[in-house]
Amino acid sequence: MRVIHIISTLNLGGAENFVVQFANQQSETDEIIVVVLRQSDAYHNYISKINARIKLIQLDWKKKYSGIQFIELDRILKIEQPDIIHVHLHNPLYYVYGLSFIRKKYKYVHTMHNSFTIWKPVMRLCNRLRFLNNSVLHICVSRSIYEELKLNFPKLKTTYVENGIQRYQPLRSQQQVKDYWNQSLKCKETDFRFLMIANNSPFKNVSLLIDACKILQMKYSQIKCLIVGNVSEEKRISENIFFSGVQNDAADFITQADALCVVSTEEGMPIVALEALSLGVPVISTPAGGMKDVVNHGYNGFITKDFTIESFCNNVLTFLRLSEEERKLLKLNAKDSFSKKYSINQVHQSYLKAYKVL
Repeated sequence: MRVIHIISTLNLGGAENFVVQFANQQSETDEIIVVVLRQSDAYHNYISKINARIKLIQLDWKKKYSGIQFIELDRILKIEQPDIIHVHLHNPLYYVYGLSFIRKKYKYVHTMHNSFTIWKPVMRLCNRLRFLNNSVLHICVSRSIYEELKLNFPKLKTTYVENGIQRYQPLRSQQQVKDYWNQSLKCKETDFRFLMIANNSPFKNVSLLIDACKILQMKYSQIKCLIVGNVSEEKRISENIFFSGVQNDAADFITQADALCVVSTEEGMPIVALEALSLGVPVISTPAGGMKDVVNHGYNGFITKDFTIESFCNNVLTFLRLSEEERKLLKLNAKDSFSKKYSINQVHQSYLKAYKVL
């Protein structure tokens, strides 16, 4: 099978991470091509992680939308002659959806990497045009998102395949990660270490975590919070909260965390949450998108009933009050839930089934 993945960039991000890992897995048995439409960040990207078996085509497009770029992509597809065109994220979907009207011989798959709310305007457009073209299979990354999509647009071709990854292998040594936590936040062995990894999207809702930590630190001075990503330059918010800025291989910092925090208002099924589970680190999350499927409350983490600070603080307090034995069990359960549901091999098999029904 010959599969082309089309994505905007390979900058650091959950969808980009997934595409690289999934393509690497597919390349063990199939011919895989990854087309990157725009220029990726020179220093922070996943390009070096692409397997040598994969053909990488980088177009370095300058414009968001262009007729000339549309023609260029069409030309590449004619040359490569894929069996499957698999598209990711908004901007590439518009190009591929347009091509699906005139290039009927290809099979089209689109992975929705975020919540239904984020994708609703695009799906509404596809639904209105379905009488002319309903050839694209839209694959949601969690059951919850799929059910919402199916409820609103039942005539679209849809299914779901839960996200999955390789079990995370840290590149930094345990000592390097420990030293960074200690230098950034002066951590002691008795401190509770909470981690957030996020980009600067308003949907990541970073302010909720900051406000919650400030409230909780009035009772628990040993709470430390490290926030990794381009939400800010490196700086200290307080003695207990530190922004690290963008970091390559950011999931390395999970290895010294007691819990990963996801406080988003909108989510798909974030790769970082799966990375945490794979390392045996529980997740404390808001009920955004696919997080409702990832976090089994009290088993591998805690999920809030709503998006309020009060609700999030209550869940953190529940975690803090666990006994040592209860925390150990939570960690074991985190690893177990990853092994049972979220390995990249399971994802690969599920996508193969989806491809075959096209």
